[in-house]
Amino acid sequence: MTEHLVSSNSSININKNANIPLYVQIADAIKEAIESGNIQHNSPLLPERAFAEELAVSRVTMRKAIAALEEQKYCVKRPGSGTFALNPKQAASCSRLPQSMAKLRSFTQDMEEKGLNPSSKLISSQIGLANAEETLALGLKQQEVHRINRVRLSNGEPMSYDICAIPVQILGDDTEITASVYSAMQAAGHAPVRAIQRINACALDNNIAQLLQVENGSVAMAVQRISYDQNDQAVEFTRSYYLAERFDFVAELWAENSK
Repeated sequence: MTEHLVSSNSSININKNANIPLYVQIADAIKEAIESGNIQHNSPLLPERAFAEELAVSRVTMRKAIAALEEQKYCVKRPGSGTFALNPKQAASCSRLPQSMAKLRSFTQDMEEKGLNPSSKLISSQIGLANAEETLALGLKQQEVHRINRVRLSNGEPMSYDICAIPVQILGDDTEITASVYSAMQAAGHAPVRAIQRINACALDNNIAQLLQVENGSVAMAVQRISYDQNDQAVEFTRSYYLAERFDFVAELWAENSK
């Protein structure tokens, strides 16, 4: 039995003299390492070629082992990034999350309420002339907006991609937004108090798919939201792309005159 490296800081043992097929041994050993915590959830595994060379097995054998792990939800392939370990118990905490359609709150508030750890990866933050879609949504006339593009994560897993536009007149042109958008709006006296949302299904283009670490053309829910402050002024226009495989949009409905 020989010890082999399978990730940056983890190794497994396989026995080439055993009667158990090698791909089964490899898959079972990696599963055990993930469940024990020796391979951390969301940590990268070796590339297939390097994996096969390290274990001195064929790439066909290695491919079958990875396929078995994928089928059992112990790893995931992310285009452009590689193959990552998944601990099903931890992965379950950030998959198919119920997303309320009846409450106006930030992504951070929503994830924290679910007991998860939210974070953001800032892609860009700049001031520019509002495009046609932003102009119409926010009721502007040849005016500039703060435009913030971010990937939203939960427990380190990409969940959505946001493009947020806020009129410069709301926050001023000297405000640099790198953290919470809602906190910046609240500090400026323009906290959103209501919003109108439109939701439809879409296929992700290659750029957004890469940022969310999924296949090009993956299904997402495109959410357009216009938020209004206490003076009923449109203060935010956000386009969000939620991975359909990780969210359930939930609304509570009441019969007319039942309340």
